[in-house]
Amino acid sequence: MRLYEYEGKELFKDFEIPVPKAEIASTVEEAVEAATNIGYPVVLKAQVQMVGRGKAGLVKKVENREELVSVFKDIKSRIKNDEQLLLEETVMAVDEGYFGFTVDDVRGVPVMVITSKGGVDVEKVAETEPERIVRVYIDPLEGLYYHQILNAIKKVGYKGRVMKELAEFGLKLYKVFVENEADTVEVNPVMILDNNKIVAGDAKVILDDYVIFRKKNLQKYKEKRMNNPENNTRAIYVPLDGDIGIISIGASNTMMVIDSIKYLGGKPGNFADLASGVDHDSLYELASLIIRESADKCKVILINITLAGASLKVVVEGYLDAINAIKPKIPMIANIRATGAARLEMEVDEAIAELEKAGVSYCDTLEEAIDTVIRISKQ
Repeated sequence: MRLYEYEGKELFKDFEIPVPKAEIASTVEEAVEAATNIGYPVVLKAQVQMVGRGKAGLVKKVENREELVSVFKDIKSRIKNDEQLLLEETVMAVDEGYFGFTVDDVRGVPVMVITSKGGVDVEKVAETEPERIVRVYIDPLEGLYYHQILNAIKKVGYKGRVMKELAEFGLKLYKVFVENEADTVEVNPVMILDNNKIVAGDAKVILDDYVIFRKKNLQKYKEKRMNNPENNTRAIYVPLDGDIGIISIGASNTMMVIDSIKYLGGKPGNFADLASGVDHDSLYELASLIIRESADKCKVILINITLAGASLKVVVEGYLDAINAIKPKIPMIANIRATGAARLEMEVDEAIAELEKAGVSYCDTLEEAIDTVIRISKQ
């Protein structure tokens, strides 16, 4: 279960991790009152579980009441009825870094990732400045030592008094990770102020569903979702600036496709992220969103299907129903990679035949599919 940002920051405060002064709002009236309490300028952040909120226009700074009302209404119109906005004080950072803890699936141990290049484009750091990223693999029996984290901070380029503050911040973040037996605890950006104090600018916390029942402090988050009848939006649309639509599921897989397109000279135009399980209705909504939004701004749509556990049959049928209902007029290019349980109900050859019957062109490899959509987009 992934916590919303405001929930993650509530958890951080329990561990004495500094966060900006903030309030949550569901209505314009609540937002105006919150901003008055916090003091202008304030930052409005849509509390949605998706990547790229800032690039999607769901995080904005406002200077006064009139601007607040206009921006609040705009953001609110693009999210679920039950989703709220977080209003935060404006924190003037002189530098931004990144701290994250997760479990390395290959080594089976916790890993700390740190870089001095935080912010919205942190993903580019691995490509452009790999030396600015340090990974520390942690012995689960020994834990994380102060000297380990201090050495990592030094390696990514920090110097002076801020090193001590960052080390203490990192140790507290590790405590959140360990004591809640989390899958991921991440802060981007880690905001460094001019007095060397550290503030968590964001909070990404992913909890293990099988652990929550043992953690009294986490049960309230689970209960909130179970008792919310509106918690059923299936797909969240993310607009980008390019002309290639992307139908894909799985956050890491989709980001890989987006990065590959950009690396090879293409321009992604949009993608959607599932907010619920991989079922027919979720997949139908995701594909419908991309097809409709691509009609005017994109020249081609890439369908990337990479599966190991989810049913290939369910995925293909969800996409096909959307394609047959909307009948897009721009080309659609597909690639399928499916193994194991994904092929129990439908083989890849059968899926290819069904897609081609609906007018979708198929490429044998993802590389070929990406090259094809980039070539079409430049025609």
